Amino acid sequence: MIVRALAALGLIGGFLAVVGVFLPWIPILNISGWDLASLASIFGEVATYVYLVLLGGVLALIGSIALLLGKRGVAYVLPFGGIITIAGWGWTFVTFGGPEAAAYGFYFCIFGGILALIGSIGLKS
Repeated sequence: MIVRALAALGLIGGFLAVVGVFLPWIPILNISGWDLASLASIFGEVATYVYLVLLGGVLALIGSIALLLGKRGVAYVLPFGGIITIAGWGWTFVTFGGPEAAAYGFYFCIFGGILALIGSIGLKS
């Protein structure tokens, strides 16, 4: 029962991280994380941090679904998804210089990464 609840938390976390990439990250211009990655590619840059957050969210989704289905071997990607999401979020935070420049989609991602890590506690039992 507890494992399923924790897996559900991980699933919600992965979902929040993935959805957060497509929600506004920069409030003044209403630019999402995905828009940020697209704009960076136009100027010849690569916004790796956005892709890290997205990858982490997808891994958290895969890991938590595997945990819900009882596939423990695949479920071990859940903590990696949370860690990768948080690392990508931190990289973005350092790049853009703090919370005053961030909108709610940016915080969906960190909250999703934290929930994915909490959900990975279900792997212990």
